[in-house]
Amino acid sequence: MHLVRRLSPEQRELELKKVQLAALESLLAQRQQELDERRTALEAFEKRYLELIRARRLKLDELLERLGQLHAQKVRRKRDPSRPPRMPPPHPRPPAAQRPVPAPGPPDDDPDADPTLKALFRAVALAVHPDQARDEADRARRHAAMIRANSAYAGGDIQALTAILTEWQYAPEHVDGADVGAELVRVIRRIALCQQRLPAVEKQLADLQHDPLMDMLRMSQEAQRFGRDMLAEKAAALDEEIAAAQAMLRRMQAGDGSR
Repeated sequence: MHLVRRLSPEQRELELKKVQLAALESLLAQRQQELDERRTALEAFEKRYLELIRARRLKLDELLERLGQLHAQKVRRKRDPSRPPRMPPPHPRPPAAQRPVPAPGPPDDDPDADPTLKALFRAVALAVHPDQARDEADRARRHAAMIRANSAYAGGDIQALTAILTEWQYAPEHVDGADVGAELVRVIRRIALCQQRLPAVEKQLADLQHDPLMDMLRMSQEAQRFGRDMLAEKAAALDEEIAAAQAMLRRMQAGDGSR
């Protein structure tokens, strides 16, 4: 006769929580992957947009500004023919590249920082500092948390610092023990972390959807379905506008020179 092993209430609850956790982790991983893929696509599109469009727009704006200045001078000469013509000043050069802004130091180095922000940063640093690590895996987790904390402090993000501290205080890894009770607590905490992170990922996805650059990316992808390169077409159109503006500028300058 075989005895049927019955699960204790804690074991049954643990099994149910594991099923719930697996579903949440799968959903979170799926949404995070979707977010990462959209960010990667958007970054690639933005890079190509800047390469093809930005310099051309700046050049066209410069030409149009010079044309406007020449036209204004022409109008003034008509009003006062004795006034000598004056060539427009060259387009000002962009300012020299600024030195990179140094990373923010500890809160004590920033007397103007929000006291709440400083106190919260100290609490996070005290809780997650890598010097308190028990092993290399723990050190890596603490190091990653400190990087996030420094970034949040630099951005003055109290909400992000609060989230980091809360996550750390209730991290599953901080629950010791190998019995069912300890494992149940760890699983419950992992569920809570998933439930906390999922809305944040969903919000980032929603924010991307409303990014104007994302609208351009979608239009570009739609054009690709019909064999068109939207950015290349836009660059070609700008080249035509630049050529037309340059020709007009030469004519206006030649007209001034013949006077």
